[in-house]
Amino acid sequence: VAAQLRLAIAPEAVPLLVQDDIGATGAAMEARIYAENPDKRFLPSPGQISGLDMPELPGVRYDAGYVAGNEVTVHYDPLVMKVIASGNSRDEARARLVAALRAMRIDGLTTNVAFLISLLERVDVVTCDFDTGTIERPVAA
Repeated sequence: VAAQLRLAIAPEAVPLLVQDDIGATGAAMEARIYAENPDKRFLPSPGQISGLDMPELPGVRYDAGYVAGNEVTVHYDPLVMKVIASGNSRDEARARLVAALRAMRIDGLTTNVAFLISLLERVDVVTCDFDTGTIERPVAA
């Protein structure tokens, strides 16, 4: 934000970054928690959130749109929250995301959390050998 303000006030005084000046470090993954039932073709699962626990974990952030007591209705997008995990590598970010999904608690309605955990633990996802058809295929034995 500070750089944006400096740029707005005196654009000639702000050196602009070029892509080569920006380095990538680490990795991050996001899971979107929906009030949907994966066993019923991801149909909306409205209801009141009777309990919500999002424990603090290293490298994990929760962006929640609801608190305990709120009602998730069929009239709006059933996105309850996003869980973002970061780490030094893709494997570390994925492991932190799975740990966060296992540790969090949403009571009162059905969500896709268990589905997301099973997806993130699939061998083809762990080895980064997946595509848009992955969830339609059975898990290899």
